[in-house]
Amino acid sequence: MTIADIKVALKKFFGYNKFILGQEKLVNSILQKQDSLGIMPTGSGKSLCYQLPALIFDGTTIVISPLISLMKDQVSILQENGISSTYINSSLNQDEYFNRLDLISEGKIKIVYIAPERLYSRGFLNAISQNNINMVAVDEAHCVSQWGHDFRTAYLDIKNFIKELEVRPVVSAFTATATENVEEDIINQLELKNPYTVKTSYDRKNLYFEVRKGKDKFKELLEILSSEKGNSGIIYSNTRKSVESITKNSSNMVIVPQVIMLV
Repeated sequence: MTIADIKVALKKFFGYNKFILGQEKLVNSILQKQDSLGIMPTGSGKSLCYQLPALIFDGTTIVISPLISLMKDQVSILQENGISSTYINSSLNQDEYFNRLDLISEGKIKIVYIAPERLYSRGFLNAISQNNINMVAVDEAHCVSQWGHDFRTAYLDIKNFIKELEVRPVVSAFTATATENVEEDIINQLELKNPYTVKTSYDRKNLYFEVRKGKDKFKELLEILSSEKGNSGIIYSNTRKSVESITKNSSNMVIVPQVIMLV
């Protein structure tokens, strides 16, 4: 497949005319059946790097993700674009679970998102047993590293799951940040074979950071809220009491409902 063909698919499935930084190299490496590792910040389009090859390949792609909300969002967007996809996690009732397994076993699903804890469920293994699994994509891949797998120990079983597939698919892994040690750990724990690695800058031009030392913090907060009227924002506070105080004393401002308070 030529670069021109890939860009036609990009436009067809996602409506984009061009790739953004890092995407094209990862998509090309995956399409060449090379294990790949993408270390790219949030918002850099990591999901497209495995979704597009999944749609070009024959068969089914398995995406391993630890986040139920992310699975739902990704699948919802894919389905809106007419792409057959589904997710398997603990949020499903029994009927939903078995209905989705039936669709997978019938080869009607291109992209399956699944929680790592569900990989070895008998129903899922039976459902994919007759499928051509073209790729296993590991999202939030830092969870396989020495500090991450304490959070989701099932990530350590991913490499064994891949080994037990009848034909080893291409394996891709993605994370927003990783030190050199974590990067090496990801490669070792997932047993990536000579992976093509793309690391892009963590600089996000749409974010702005500023540190202020104000004498009257609440007054300055009100000034910021007023200047940002119509926008969304997050206010962090170290105690519930201070959050309640801010909410109470700002309740007469129209913009307050647009602000998220976190304790």
